[in-house]
Amino acid sequence: MKKKKTDAEIEATKEIWDAAEAHYKEELAKKTIEFEAKAEASNAIGFFQKMDMDRKYNDLLTYVKLYQLKKDKTYLKLGMTWEGFCESIG
Repeated sequence: MKKKKTDAEIEATKEIWDAAEAHYKEELAKKTIEFEAKAEASNAIGFFQKMDMDRKYNDLLTYVKLYQLKKDKTYLKLGMTWEGFCESIG
């Protein structure tokens, strides 16, 4: 047969439960803040990595276009030398 708990035992159990729940919520709040900070830092790193990749891709497109223009001698259609064309585009 099960022994019925006294009011004092029930109250003690509730206090233990409440203390454990408060500790859990505090730890969860700390971990949430930590997680959000790491996510923000990761996003910043990703942003700069993408910007670097975009710069490199744009450099590649520049060199490909310059190669095509020089190969096709498109600058001559403008009455320019290769050096003059390069100076005109910076």
